[in-house]
Amino acid sequence: MSAVKELFASGWSHGKYVDYWSFVHFLTGAILGIGSIILALPHFFSFVLILVLLIAYEGIEMLGRVSEGIENILSDIVIGGAGSALTIFYLPQILSTPN
Repeated sequence: MSAVKELFASGWSHGKYVDYWSFVHFLTGAILGIGSIILALPHFFSFVLILVLLIAYEGIEMLGRVSEGIENILSDIVIGGAGSALTIFYLPQILSTPN
């Protein structure tokens, strides 16, 4: 059980891989993805741009001395990228499917 607690922090403190902030990163990626759909940007370009923005944000956190391990930083980027990918590549298909 302690191994699970080490990998996932059930609170706002930083876990090794996943914590409550992971949900915020997922939603950030999804919201940026919705923005790219509204702006009618090409899908792949949007995805790469959002990944660059997520990486830049993690860099800003490092400059601000936010204490996270490299595993948490990488998982934040991957989780944010997953949120954007689901939104960019699947949301238009879901919305265009007739009931």
